[in-house]
Amino acid sequence: RLPRWLARADVVLVGYPGPLDMLVFAPLVRMSRRWLVFDPLVTLTDTLVEDRRLVPAGSARARAVRLLDRLALRLADVVLADTEENAQYMRTLAPSSQSRIVVVPVGADEELFSPDRVAALEAPSPGWPAQARGALRVLFYGTFIPLHGPETIVRAAALLGPERASFVLIGQGQLAGETQALARALDLQNACFLPWVPYRELPAWIATADVVLGIFGDTAKAARVVPNKVYQAMAMGAAIITRDSPAVRRVLEHERSAFLVPPADPAALASAIEALNDHGLRSRLGTAARQAFLQLAMRQALAER
Repeated sequence: RLPRWLARADVVLVGYPGPLDMLVFAPLVRMSRRWLVFDPLVTLTDTLVEDRRLVPAGSARARAVRLLDRLALRLADVVLADTEENAQYMRTLAPSSQSRIVVVPVGADEELFSPDRVAALEAPSPGWPAQARGALRVLFYGTFIPLHGPETIVRAAALLGPERASFVLIGQGQLAGETQALARALDLQNACFLPWVPYRELPAWIATADVVLGIFGDTAKAARVVPNKVYQAMAMGAAIITRDSPAVRRVLEHERSAFLVPPADPAALASAIEALNDHGLRSRLGTAARQAFLQLAMRQALAER
């Protein structure tokens, strides 16, 4: 007899980070002749071995992780990938699954991240630190992983100085301690580090920032993704700076809907921030980014995918 949750379902969706769940549930779902959809977001191999390097490449553990990924991808009737580049990576990892991999951007919660709600938003807490007159407010939030390139952000802040830009970096994670240590070593006067803020406060932070930062890591994974934070900033109509890559070029156009800079290049990032001291340019970028979101990543566009 089928479990009640499965008897009532037509489709079973396994989300991130689901390889182990796939091994557990796939046999039962297949026996019930339901559809099994896997939305991994990223593979364990990509995250643990290649990007964060928590598992040594070529080791027995790395091979075990790769096997787990391959099995999870093969067990699904449909696999969702967030970019064409990530889809190709998964096809290489599990060639027999390539015809079942479909690209669907991650998008953003458009009811929460919406410029229509800005007037009703409360000021973010604890708020932006005091800044020099005319200095840009620059926002980053994330889990401080290598993909994000937080060192690049800190070094760009040091190049600009407090007269030109004030940075708020929100979040915690793998490289947070190292990043804050670097900021202290550089005697950084224009960067404030905050722990996690409530998710529903992020739109207020984006709305009060002049510039919102994406990712700047130089890892292979960083070139294949368009992170959630970029879609959230697009949905809000923010002026965005993020690393250039084939994946992001499918979504954003340099100097039209965002500024795209080389990875791991603090000088290029600092130069892009300086260029956005022009309010009119920031406004045009934000409008174009919002339009790109509506065309590519709003709920209706994702549903059609």
